[in-house]
This record gives sequence, C-alpha cells and structure tokens, in this order.
Amino acid sequence: MQFAAGQRQELPPVSGRTFDGTEVSVAQWRGSVVVLNTWYADCAPCREEAPVLQSAADRYASSGVHLLGINVRGDSPSQVQAFQRSRGVSYPSLDDSDGEVMLTLRGVVPNATPVTLVLDTQGGVAASAAGEVDASTLDAFIEDVLAEGGLASPSTSRSTLSTGT
Repeated sequence: MQFAAGQRQELPPVSGRTFDGTEVSVAQWRGSVVVLNTWYADCAPCREEAPVLQSAADRYASSGVHLLGINVRGDSPSQVQAFQRSRGVSYPSLDDSDGEVMLTLRGVVPNATPVTLVLDTQGGVAASAAGEVDASTLDAFIEDVLAEGGLASPSTSRSTLSTGT
C-alpha cells in the first residue's frame, strides 16, 4: 500500500541497539529513504524475503537508501548471526527483544510479521507491505520515493530490477 505525500503518517522515533552493539536511530537518516523490515528467524516468509531485502540494500546503497531490520521475537545473537549468514544479509537489525520498538510503532505497523515500511526523506510512511514483500513491489516503492524526492536512483531501470536481470 502506498500513501500520497499529503497523507503520510510520520513515523514515531525508532532507535535501539543492533546485534553488533551499534546504537541506531532512524532520525539519523532523515533526508534519505529508509526501509524498515520486521522479522524473526523462525518466520518462513522472513526467510524467503531476506535475499530480496539484501538485494535492494545493495542496489540502492549508492542512492543513499538505508535498510534496517527489526528483530521482533527476541532471537538470540547466535540465531540472528546464523540467519544473516545463511541468507547473505549484511544490513543491520535492531534487537527488539524487549518490545519497545514495536510498542513505539503501534498504530503504524500492523501486528504481523514480516512488515516492510518505506519512509520518505521526511520520515513519513510512504509505503507499507504486510507479509512477504517481493522484489518488484519493493523496487516500485523505493523508486517512487526516490523520484518524488529528486534523489538519484540506480542506473538500472525498474523493469530490469523487477525481473532480476
């Protein structure tokens, strides 16, 4: 689901510690497009979409797009590392084992996992996908927000991105 610029809900402050101990705040990326994804290691759709998210993170890094996972089930650091290693995931994930991030996002994020949000450069929720997000949908969400902000997108066309060629 996409939201018009004038109808976007601003994301409440999201911050926390990643599994490598780094403090991250989504506010530090204001001015950039941000993709947030809720997940946990035993979630089958989360496992399926992880490579799609990583591919987007790689492809859009040069455009300043940031991707941040939010681990919502209190997976142990070893479970998170195994998940990331087996799926080639390099983008960071917040440890939300205490539920504080999801409590902050109540009313913005459906009570489901996975959920992917694409934030515009002002921190507004430009797009939301509940359930496993596919490459063409995620690319369309990101490309649309990059275009409206006048931000550079990768030189690859959307049709090439969505087919994976």
